[in-house]
Amino acid sequence: MQNCNAPEAIYFCHGAPGSEHDADLLPNLDKKFKLLAPNLFSALAKGDDPILGAVEQFDKMTAGVPDGRIHIVGFSIGAMVAVEIAAARPARVGQLTLISPAAPLELGHFLQYMAGKPVFELALHKPKLLRVLTFVQGVFARCFPKFLIAQLFSKCGELEKGLLDNPVFTNSLRAGLVNSFFKFPDAYVSLLKRYVRNWSGQLEKIQCPVEIWHGEKDTWSPIGMSYALCKNISNAPKLHVIPDAEHYSTLTRAKIQ
Repeated sequence: MQNCNAPEAIYFCHGAPGSEHDADLLPNLDKKFKLLAPNLFSALAKGDDPILGAVEQFDKMTAGVPDGRIHIVGFSIGAMVAVEIAAARPARVGQLTLISPAAPLELGHFLQYMAGKPVFELALHKPKLLRVLTFVQGVFARCFPKFLIAQLFSKCGELEKGLLDNPVFTNSLRAGLVNSFFKFPDAYVSLLKRYVRNWSGQLEKIQCPVEIWHGEKDTWSPIGMSYALCKNISNAPKLHVIPDAEHYSTLTRAKIQ
């Protein structure tokens, strides 16, 4: 029998690039929740199926949490990982929250509007060049992080650029860049290659309540992705649109309820 008085666990799936330190940006998280924030890339070895590795990692980290008391939160491409886990372990997951989610590319004409279009096109058609690019980004992440961050945020709006004045955010961002491009480049590339494949069939397997938070001006994951997710997840997600917010600024404003 499920223990309804057991504390709920938040299982956070970070973005790509990203690391477990993305969870540091979740605002005002109730202390009654047990936060579990894995490094998704550390569970993968070269050539492994990233989703299989992520599900095995989830099983190990949540082994002591009762069924139905796990609330999965997926940010950016981590939304795909969150969906895959929820689909694979429906009895374990009581709620799913997606923040700035990157939806399956097959659900709409999104790619042309995504800031990361060149990267995803490499993942689709030229994965070897993607590995070369990731190596170069790894050098910059280690040696010239300020330059790399400036390039990534060069076309962002005020709310997004304002985050760069927050040391918690910049530390989280740097940790994510080093984790993805330098420490675990093979796992990072593997997850991107997995993302650009068609995983839309997993959406109909979601059985728990779903909430989605999306910034109105997100250029990394266009807001049309969340509208498409709402149409394709069978149990009618509740969508929260944050005016003027973009990708990370949505993460810092989403409310885990």
